[in-house]
Amino acid sequence: NAPVISLAALMGDDESEGDGRIQGGSLWEILSAQSYSRPSSAAEMGDLLDRAGDQRFIGKSRGFQTFLAEQDPDQTLYEGLMEGLGYRQNQHAFLLLAQRAGYAVLRRAAARLPVWEQASAIEAWLVDLSGLRPEGGSGDSQSAGTGFGTAMEPQVWHCFRVRPANHPLRRIFGAAGLVSRFLEPGLVEGLRDAAIIGKPALLTSALAVPSGTGSGPATVGLSRARDLAVNVVLPFLHALAEIRQDSQDAEAHLETYGRFGKLQDNELTREMSEQLFDPRWGKVVNNARRQQGLLHLKHLLSGMV
Repeated sequence: NAPVISLAALMGDDESEGDGRIQGGSLWEILSAQSYSRPSSAAEMGDLLDRAGDQRFIGKSRGFQTFLAEQDPDQTLYEGLMEGLGYRQNQHAFLLLAQRAGYAVLRRAAARLPVWEQASAIEAWLVDLSGLRPEGGSGDSQSAGTGFGTAMEPQVWHCFRVRPANHPLRRIFGAAGLVSRFLEPGLVEGLRDAAIIGKPALLTSALAVPSGTGSGPATVGLSRARDLAVNVVLPFLHALAEIRQDSQDAEAHLETYGRFGKLQDNELTREMSEQLFDPRWGKVVNNARRQQGLLHLKHLLSGMV
């Protein structure tokens, strides 16, 4: 999304003077046309954000349903997780990597190896195909046989001024850890087993990947694991349940989504809070569902202003 800034306060309009909430008022006029009327209390704001958060979840679920109509469930979830590991600058590159190193090909290639070699082999194949292997390093992507795509160009990746913990290589190591962890049941069944119990901590643990050396930063930390659970895994599983006409499972995944605590704030959630909230309301956004609601409102406004 392109950055947007309002210049209304600089235009000399007398109506823009006053308590500084005129911009928020105009935004509420736009949102009212989208069935989100301006609330008069913190409780009403919370209810509105819950509804908006559910709408964002359902929208993600419908997006996954579109993909599931065209490709294998494991590949669809794999691509969603890979894209989610990429952060903004490298999301597209991770999606390309997921297509060059397809899930089914990785799984078949790893099945030919002893169990104790599978994780390191998957990591080596992903690094080779990413084009990010350090000079002098050796890989064995060809040993997996045919099926992989060609290696990516290193220039596809955004690595300039990226914090070491967010470097794409570290995220690739995390992706390899997730793939190898669920080789036997498959990604979909493995993560569904973790999600269906309905405990956010259990699903988060299933998505977190510690450092391969046993020390140092995790390749997929708890914060990123929660983001993946809320933005990828639960909407995907909801989509799959809808396709299978399993309303009980679909409702269970939506309920688990509502149990997730607050994720890390970002510039969009902070911006929307500043523009739409009465300062007297206190901490209305106290869980992931309401944060997602703020992002849904931002999406609605982005299409109208």
